[in-house]
Amino acid sequence: MIRLFELAGWLLSGIPIVLRIAGARLAGRVAFRFMGQLRRNAIENMAVVIGAPVSDPRVKSLARESMMQFAEHAVDMPIFHRSSGEELLLRTGSNSAQENVAAARAHGNGVIFVTAHFGNWEIAGASVTHDVPMMVVQETFASSEANELLRRIRAGKNMRAVQLGSAARPVMRTLRGNGLVGIMADRPTPGEGVDVEFFGRRTQIPAGAAKLAIRAGAPLLVGGAIRNRDHTYSILGFPPIFPNDGNSREDEVQRVSQAMMRDIESLIRRRPEQWYMFRAMWPRDSVLEGKPSRAVGMAA
Repeated sequence: MIRLFELAGWLLSGIPIVLRIAGARLAGRVAFRFMGQLRRNAIENMAVVIGAPVSDPRVKSLARESMMQFAEHAVDMPIFHRSSGEELLLRTGSNSAQENVAAARAHGNGVIFVTAHFGNWEIAGASVTHDVPMMVVQETFASSEANELLRRIRAGKNMRAVQLGSAARPVMRTLRGNGLVGIMADRPTPGEGVDVEFFGRRTQIPAGAAKLAIRAGAPLLVGGAIRNRDHTYSILGFPPIFPNDGNSREDEVQRVSQAMMRDIESLIRRRPEQWYMFRAMWPRDSVLEGKPSRAVGMAA
């Protein structure tokens, strides 16, 4: 798999970018047509994002565009792997993340850099690792080759990947050394996790990022990379969220998680078609009814 990926990068780099993107968008359109469950999830999620019923033509159009944009992201991954740090700098325009990360690190407890399945999260991470390496908590896939491929891609951009489930100790060591830790935090976890409001509806997400921030006393900072029409990226970084020792642990986990998701929502609102969420983010019945939802297990 790794050699095929590297070969794909070599081949794709020789194709004019206009043709490369056109091919990716066609593949995304085909996937939207034939991958029924992913299509339904994307449509229902986008209905909530723009506050419209699932039958609204704008919702379907936005969901289809999201899948096409994801195909562009997928095609860009082998190019990202081959690109040097200097080449990536040429592809980034404005970058408010570096300044905010530097300010957060000044407190000495490390920084938790949080992003979402949005834009290009690999470039978002790489944009803040020129001088300081980042430890990335990586989701574990069934394929060991896929895990190793992602590890290699990130290692080439000063990011060290550690698998979810065995990350606690190395992550704490990194933060205690005033280092950077990267986490993706917009995965829905129905029936467990922490309850938050997201685009005006209730859902549940993993509590790990907030718990880590509280345990380490580290600020949490949301950032992302928006793909621009000229094939460059704008890097966004929101002000850091600091844990508060004055609150109870339970209240603080909820407060930090809610603040984090509020920033992720602000990021997505800028370019909702670049949010690649093909899982059901909210309970389906509440989406179809068009009513504010409550996470599984919440009292009515």
